[in-house]
Amino acid sequence: MPHILNFTRHELANFMEEVGHERYRAEQIMRWIYHQNITSFEQMVNIPKIMREQLSQQLVFTEPEIQSEHISRCGTIKWLIGCDKKNAVETVYIPEAKRATLCISSQVGCALSCQFCATGMAGFLRNLSTAEIIGQVFYAARRIQAIT
Repeated sequence: MPHILNFTRHELANFMEEVGHERYRAEQIMRWIYHQNITSFEQMVNIPKIMREQLSQQLVFTEPEIQSEHISRCGTIKWLIGCDKKNAVETVYIPEAKRATLCISSQVGCALSCQFCATGMAGFLRNLSTAEIIGQVFYAARRIQAIT
């Protein structure tokens, strides 16, 4: 099943039409995901319940698998996020006095193979999907909001 976060707005509108729903529903769904940062179809209260149930049977809408979280004394947070059965990536939140930085992964492994870097030592394995990348951002936003 395709992951909903892999769809562009246009692709989701096409999908909705293909499965018998109105194209405008894609816009409603995108608003829930990208403006409200929700985590399931059930939370989309302006979408008919039967449609939410159908969508949950047709599309994947899951959060990243958080394997570990480490919070340092300076407030930096590092998450190890599972990508598939064998691989994981890191997402790091670095707070500073006037701003913060969120480092997200876009690949599993690295082609540079730097000897000092554990990620580089593994070599390049694959690019992450759009859903895997966006999932990191959404998870970090929810988690940071919960603890700050």
